[in-house]
Amino acid sequence: MRVRFRYGHADEMEQVAHETFYGYATHYIIVVGLAVPYVLVWDLLVGGPASPGWALVLAWVLRLGSH
Repeated sequence: MRVRFRYGHADEMEQVAHETFYGYATHYIIVVGLAVPYVLVWDLLVGGPASPGWALVLAWVLRLGSH
């Protein structure tokens, strides 16, 4: 069996059972995994509630890093 790690188009890959569920679950686990430390560290370092403005900046930076 030969495993490919690079595909020219997404249609070339084999479908995974429950792929949509795994995608959404992974997405929300990552989001919660980043949000909880952000809120806790902000409170420890800065004090008070986490700034929504900096949360948007963090989300934008992480979005750029995923491309």
